[in-house]
Amino acid sequence: LFEMDISHVFHCAAAVSFSQPLEDAAVSNITSTLQLFQMTQRLNSGNTKDARVKFVYISTAFVHGGNTGTSSEPLDEELFSLHPYDPVELYKSMLGSQSYASAAMAKLGFPNT
Repeated sequence: LFEMDISHVFHCAAAVSFSQPLEDAAVSNITSTLQLFQMTQRLNSGNTKDARVKFVYISTAFVHGGNTGTSSEPLDEELFSLHPYDPVELYKSMLGSQSYASAAMAKLGFPNT
């Protein structure tokens, strides 16, 4: 890969099942994203050119839950707060005991994965 002329890494794959076990959701949606991001960083560290490889993440259509928008009034893009929960600990919990992640889902009002 280091010898190829790569300008962008696009990540647009994810699982969108609403009943997927937490561990499976973490692996397919978080672990894969982290791995592609790390690959992009390795490409940049081995890049001898001035141009940097850009990482582009495309999310799913279900990030807004039941909210809808129109072409004339699209939904705003905003990051959902996980406060007071730590995202790294949530990820670890999804891969392990799932108790911290399940508590956060209940408290923050997430009915599914």
